[in-house]
Amino acid sequence: MTKLCFEVKREVNGSSKLIMLNRNIFKKIIGNNLYLKVLLYPDFREIGVSKSYYYYILGKLNKLNLINNGKINFRVIVSYIYDDKLQSIKIDPIFILLSKNMLCIIDLRRRCNIDDKVVEDLKIREVTKERIKRALSQIIKHYLEVGIANVE
Repeated sequence: MTKLCFEVKREVNGSSKLIMLNRNIFKKIIGNNLYLKVLLYPDFREIGVSKSYYYYILGKLNKLNLINNGKINFRVIVSYIYDDKLQSIKIDPIFILLSKNMLCIIDLRRRCNIDDKVVEDLKIREVTKERIKRALSQIIKHYLEVGIANVE
């Protein structure tokens, strides 16, 4: 099984933002190990990539507002796609959740192991797919009620 939770080494700015990313951009971030590593680590030497490539990716993450002033700038990232036929936004059942010092990719379509600290942060006693889905839905509902911070 793929590791879906990662320790965050980069400083977090304490923002409680929800950021919605187009499905293609979202997939690029979770599908490219280097994008995740740059998001997680504040120094290019820690991930074994050239300084110029590190800053190239960092620039892209800054542009998406995922990182601001060198700090992680979100609590939840949601993947979406616009449905032309229904003229509506559909939220994909895959999320990136930042919890204390962990970043987890939670895909509700698959079985995934979630770090205990994240489960505790979501206030779930017994881990089931349905309870995780309900907790994430509550978080997203809260953000949508107070206003979305950023949409890319």
